[in-house]
Amino acid sequence: MNQKKELSDREIEKLLEQLDSITDHKPVSPEWKEEAKLLLAAGESLTNSINTEQAWKEFEKKHKRSRKGRTILYLIGSIAASVLLCIAIGKVISNHTKQSQMVALYERTDSPAYVQIEYNNQLQQIGLKDSVLNFYAKEYLHPLCITTPAGREITIILPDSSLVKLNADSKLSYQKTEKQRKVSLKGEAFFDVTRDTVHPFIIQSGNVRSQVLGTAFNIKSYQNEQPHIALLRGSLKISSLHQERIIAPGDEARVADNGKIDIKKINTTDMAAWTKDEFLFDQMPVAEIVKEIGRYYNLSVKTQIKDLPEQYIHLRCSRQTDIQTMIHMLNDICTIHIQKQGNTLIIH
Repeated sequence: MNQKKELSDREIEKLLEQLDSITDHKPVSPEWKEEAKLLLAAGESLTNSINTEQAWKEFEKKHKRSRKGRTILYLIGSIAASVLLCIAIGKVISNHTKQSQMVALYERTDSPAYVQIEYNNQLQQIGLKDSVLNFYAKEYLHPLCITTPAGREITIILPDSSLVKLNADSKLSYQKTEKQRKVSLKGEAFFDVTRDTVHPFIIQSGNVRSQVLGTAFNIKSYQNEQPHIALLRGSLKISSLHQERIIAPGDEARVADNGKIDIKKINTTDMAAWTKDEFLFDQMPVAEIVKEIGRYYNLSVKTQIKDLPEQYIHLRCSRQTDIQTMIHMLNDICTIHIQKQGNTLIIH
């Protein structure tokens, strides 16, 4: 048995908002909204036996027909309005379920934009004005640890006078012993190491170990990403779980999950472009690019696409570019579509 139902203005508004969000997030035309208003004006609610998904398909078919077909929509009155109401509710539930099934490629942090320093068992935080931390020749008894938040980088002069530029969302710890200078890295950093033949400079980043005497190089080793090591000058020995390689200036080494080290030549002038306040994505997968952008702007990155297309692109621009411009550029050259919703980048 059908029961009459008069919809409030707020209910109509909600339904129209829902119409705007459906069908791959494409806005519904004003003409379609007018059809919806006419249907809702004559509204009746149906029983629970309505198949909302089938009803939605029928509604879409009718919308795509000619103006003559549209007249049929006006004539179906209360039944169509009821169907639309049920469909809208069903779509809200469906969209909620899809949102919960999204895969997070990168999660933003809610912490303030402070650089955190652990020095001689004391914890310090520095604000946005400081850009260089100088620990040269300072006495310390415990490992020196520096952590950067998303969207913040810092230059560090280590106690041995080596220079390190630490990228966003990264952590570096340093300790000098009688036999070596030991460094642990999570994230990305550019090193210009002071030569010391007595104390080799050892960097542990995940399962990859790099050993130098005096050299300049960039290491990128974020969680769930393949480590990249690029050498500007000097010599660098890289050790993984199953392999050991020595790379020369202009080499970039990538370490696979199985420990295999692949080496290719790169342009040394483009090495560590981020230290020159530039984004440089040279034939990088789109998903990796969006994650890096999320890391820099402190935005989560999510997608419903099970297997993202392996599209490799080249893009170079200033790191001062605003996020909306970055999104527009990527959408112009990529097969995927990126949309910013609040503090999240959604890959469609």
